[in-house]
Amino acid sequence: MNQSERIGELFFRFTRNELSASEKDELEAWRNADPEHEHAFLEETYPEQIRKNYIGMQKNKEETWKILQARFPETFLNKPSPVRILGLSVRRFSAAAAILLIFALYFLLRGPSGPNTTDAILLDPDGVANALDDFHRGWLDARQLFRIQHNEQGVLEFTPPKDSTSPLSRNYKLATRSSKLILNLVQGIRISLNLSSSVTYPQNTERDTMRVMVNGETYIEVKRPESSPLLITTGIGTDSANQIMASQARLNIQATSDTGLVRATLLDGQATIRLAGKTYIMSPGQQVLISNRKFSVVDRADSSAVIHWLK
Repeated sequence: MNQSERIGELFFRFTRNELSASEKDELEAWRNADPEHEHAFLEETYPEQIRKNYIGMQKNKEETWKILQARFPETFLNKPSPVRILGLSVRRFSAAAAILLIFALYFLLRGPSGPNTTDAILLDPDGVANALDDFHRGWLDARQLFRIQHNEQGVLEFTPPKDSTSPLSRNYKLATRSSKLILNLVQGIRISLNLSSSVTYPQNTERDTMRVMVNGETYIEVKRPESSPLLITTGIGTDSANQIMASQARLNIQATSDTGLVRATLLDGQATIRLAGKTYIMSPGQQVLISNRKFSVVDRADSSAVIHWLK
């Protein structure tokens, strides 16, 4: 864990009053090392500063608190007496929980600080964008929402928690910007994302047929029983226009909205393409080009060139 991730974790645990004496000293030393550090600390944890930053949230207050109540149900007590924070009427909660809620509200609604300031973005089912820079990865990791770590090659690996209770309609979208990223979706499904690429995946990961939507360039490894395949769409055209189904395969998919072209290359295993009511079974080494609900096949694609971006 680098320093930014560590500070993100300490910030979160500070709001929960969970810091040990040595961790308090560590955070205090970081704050005193630079005036900018102290400014960042106050901006991220001081309720009055957060209130000033988000005074304009009034018009969305009801939806905001619905999201918060869904995310932090243990924080709200059943007592009906209302209190007001940021001008919003909510159920009573403890003083410690109030700090946590304000802090959570700040992260929930802020999203990324700018269009090009973070390596990746996680868009949650409620439509809230979470920056995946070092600081916010530490914060998310501290909350144990996801497991986020760098592998031996220095590529960020992202592992969502198991979930069998969420409605099937709720999806996350993971999008890269200036760096590559790996999504370990469930056992047997591993998706590598190139720069400026995305994958939309279900919050409920305990299902027989896993469905994902990819855009940009992705390398997908699937090792699943035939009864529990991975179904891949690209979002280019209608969903039924370009579906790829695989249970034991390694394949690379380039799907560019600008050109409307999908290029699927099978490195090994077997994959089935369903296109405009027709089915085509790919063989290893083949590349299928899909455009305007039609496809053509290249029998001997240069696989090493196709996945060169992984290095």
